[in-house]
Amino acid sequence: MHLPARPDWSCEECGQPWPCDSTRVALSGEYQGERASLLIYLAFHLADAIDDFSQPDRGPVPDLYARFLGWIPQPTIAPGGPSKESGAVLLADPDGNEFRVEGS
Repeated sequence: MHLPARPDWSCEECGQPWPCDSTRVALSGEYQGERASLLIYLAFHLADAIDDFSQPDRGPVPDLYARFLGWIPQPTIAPGGPSKESGAVLLADPDGNEFRVEGS
């Protein structure tokens, strides 16, 4: 399991900055359709990382927002996209690939 090693927030398994690529894939699957819950989960970790990196003599602080939250796809609706009545939304992944999600 790819867990964070504190206080440097590297992955215990692969050594990449956490959340590492493997963690991002796992979390995307685990929180599929639950974007707000994923944001909340990672925001708690972000707060802990900010505390750890703000300690004296830690050196430069990495861009923690981008690292923890910036990779999560932003919901977007394409121009001329689905109507409000359909309940569909056009989303984009971090690479800019768009996909349509039908509402209930």
